[in-house]
Amino acid sequence: MNLSTKKRLIVLGLVLATASWGASFFLAKAAIEAVGAWSFLFWRIGLTGLIVGIVFFGKLKSCSVKTIKTSCVLGLTLFLAFFTQVMGLQSITAGRSGFLTSLYVPFTPLFGLIILGQKSTLRQILVASIAVLGMCLLTQKETFELGSGEIWTLATAIIWGIQIVLTEKYARLIPDTLGLGVWQFVWFSLWMVVFVLPVKFFLDRSLDFGNPLYWSSTINFSLFFNILLATIFAFLLQIVAQKYMGSLKVALIFAMEAPLAAFFGYLFLGELMNPRELTGAVIIFLTGIIPEAWLKESLRG
Repeated sequence: MNLSTKKRLIVLGLVLATASWGASFFLAKAAIEAVGAWSFLFWRIGLTGLIVGIVFFGKLKSCSVKTIKTSCVLGLTLFLAFFTQVMGLQSITAGRSGFLTSLYVPFTPLFGLIILGQKSTLRQILVASIAVLGMCLLTQKETFELGSGEIWTLATAIIWGIQIVLTEKYARLIPDTLGLGVWQFVWFSLWMVVFVLPVKFFLDRSLDFGNPLYWSSTINFSLFFNILLATIFAFLLQIVAQKYMGSLKVALIFAMEAPLAAFFGYLFLGELMNPRELTGAVIIFLTGIIPEAWLKESLRG
């Protein structure tokens, strides 16, 4: 398979991954409302690590020490992004969460500058500033105010931007991208054990996360959709993709996640935006799909 064909298949896969992420917002929101954020987070992350460990057991054993150490950082950023996103979804709509999360797209060049030393242009700074304006319109109530859900989700956007840039850096540094992705999920689950278990016990004096065997079929569908498609498939593909494509190109494809999240939120949860919120959402979306020609001096792949 030549490089051109491989890139086309990767782009198709990224589009499918983006669609699964768009659907994951409303599915996760419904599950969180039914079983609670801590239970959903625990089982989503824990079962992800277990499934990956079983399916790719042979690969886990054959990876180099360098691959294992490098994947630890990616696993940490992945865990923090999921944790903050789930915390935010407790108090904001799936659509709003999708658009706020998508702020990582215009912010990606900034993280590329900080982490990889790649130049940011004046146009990129302008795009990021316009995105902040969209955020203000989307989150404004009587006065501009960020609630806890918005703050958690803004943290998610920042972490996703960092994660995308780090993935590009490490995917090009480590030849074994599959091993890097597999160990990323192992660390993903280990970080959950290190953080979620003690925090949950400190807050509730309990380690009761419920039992999926007693959950409804709808909630279990949400759980395994998020595990298999929106997590394992999407993030393994992201690592492979960023070996051949720059982080900005990947982020531009991922920009479709936000309107899809809003669409599914409206279709299945009846979530609506008022005219001001919709204006802010459109502004944020447009900052994510500005033609790459505008950004040609930025991250390349």
